[in-house]
Amino acid sequence: MDQSARLADPYEQARVTLMGVPRDGENLFRALKGIIGAGPAVEMVWAEETGDAARDSGRVDVHFLLPAADLHQALGSIRHPAGGAACSRIRVDRQVTRIDLRLPGRGARRSLLARLRSTGCDLERVSLVSRPDGNTVLLVPREGFEEVEHAAIVEQGRYARYGNSASDPEEWV
Repeated sequence: MDQSARLADPYEQARVTLMGVPRDGENLFRALKGIIGAGPAVEMVWAEETGDAARDSGRVDVHFLLPAADLHQALGSIRHPAGGAACSRIRVDRQVTRIDLRLPGRGARRSLLARLRSTGCDLERVSLVSRPDGNTVLLVPREGFEEVEHAAIVEQGRYARYGNSASDPEEWV
């Protein structure tokens, strides 16, 4: 499958988290090389320390956001010994959706985020990215989107797509 075909439906997302990766160049490089080298269309990569224990131990969690259709391919590269990074666990969240909105200003964004929170939608990861074309991108898990649909339309945004299924992230040791 070519890159453009995989990106045809960018709203069906999955997130892979390599937990407890040693914070040194070699292990972070292996984490990136193992997944990206396998060919999935990785759209976002970020690393974060989770709590004081992580900072003290020199370990980080490395997250990859990719189209759900590429999840199997990415997981195969992690589990393969040649591509694996030294990590304590792998966590997979198959229920992530991206919403593209066009909002008139910061007041509308704040109002929309407040409405999303009031519905109980898990705003675990929200990225507000202003683009030259005026679009703003929000990344949120799918849980609670039945209630969110109305909030997005009321805020005069361009509500692109939503999902309504929810599940807990999978975790492997």
